[in-house]
Amino acid sequence: VTNPDFVRPDGNDSPMPGKLGLSYENILASGYCATKRVFYIGKPHSLVYDEALRLLSEANGGVEIDKSRICGVGDSLLHDIEGARRAGMDSIFISNGIHAHSLGMKQGVPGQSVDLEKVEQLRKEILARMPTHVVPHFQWNSKS
Repeated sequence: VTNPDFVRPDGNDSPMPGKLGLSYENILASGYCATKRVFYIGKPHSLVYDEALRLLSEANGGVEIDKSRICGVGDSLLHDIEGARRAGMDSIFISNGIHAHSLGMKQGVPGQSVDLEKVEQLRKEILARMPTHVVPHFQWNSKS
C-alpha cells in the first residue's frame, strides 16, 4: 500500500490507500490467506524516506545530504509530519489541508491564520507529535 492515508485533501470519498490497506489487513486476519502482512511503503514508513535520501545523495555526487538541510512538508500530522520526525528531519505542517476543519479553517483557501493552540489541541487528540513549523497554506506556482 502506498501510504496509510484515510482521507483525501479535497474531501472526496474515493478509496484511499489506507482504507484499502485496512481492508486487506482485515481479510488477512480472517484467515483467507496464508500471508498475514500488508506492506506499506509511503509516509510515515521509512522506505519512502530512505529512497528519497538515496536519490538526493546520488544527485549530490554520492555525498550524503545533511538531514538538517531537509524538511518534510505535508498536511497530515499522523503521516507526513510523523514520517519526517521518524526520518530525523524537521517538518512543515500545512494547516489548511486535511485537518483544516478541526482547526477552524477552510481547506485549501489562502489568506487564513492558523491558531497554534488549536494545532496543539488536535495533536493531543489524535496522539500525534507537534511539527517543527506550522504554516497556514502552501501553493506551488510553476511558470510555463
